[in-house]
Amino acid sequence: MNNGNSILEAILSEQKELTQPALSGMLRVRSANQVLKESSETPDPKQYYPHMIVEGEITILFADTGIGKSVIAVQIGDYIARQGVPLLYVDLELSDKQFEKRYRDDGGRLYRFPDCFYRADFTPSFEYPKGVSYEDYFIKSLREAITACGAKVVIIDNMTKLSAADTDTAKATIPIMNEVTKLKHEGLTFLAIEHNKKS
Repeated sequence: MNNGNSILEAILSEQKELTQPALSGMLRVRSANQVLKESSETPDPKQYYPHMIVEGEITILFADTGIGKSVIAVQIGDYIARQGVPLLYVDLELSDKQFEKRYRDDGGRLYRFPDCFYRADFTPSFEYPKGVSYEDYFIKSLREAITACGAKVVIIDNMTKLSAADTDTAKATIPIMNEVTKLKHEGLTFLAIEHNKKS
């Protein structure tokens, strides 16, 4: 009889673990079984770009300067937008003319991107408001741009440009990545381009 009670107590204990996650500051603790059960009740995410860009995730593409990260990022964005997914390409690298020359053939014909492929760049000679940090103003501007075009996928090319004014690039980038993570939890998908750090 005692053995039966022990089994019942174990079952009740497991059920308690499954239904009552423990919150510990930044962390939510659940049993692995609870995670599997809850996740199984939600649909699988879409693969916007096979095996690389998955709905609701942040993907970081990094490599040395000048080997084609931006070209690959635009090709990925073009592929995604051709599936009818609104996409915002935040181009912090090229001027309009540089972008145009890259997507123009020798005969002067311009490449035709899908209509739901949007490009954003820095507003010429912009000044961020006094009392607002660079990072906060960038995130505010990014949110407005996402809303304006209804983007589901955002490509940021590249993160290094967001911290160029700071000698500690990691310190400057962390607040922006924290906000990008919040946007991810709101249903957005991100591809962030980054240069390898020089040692």
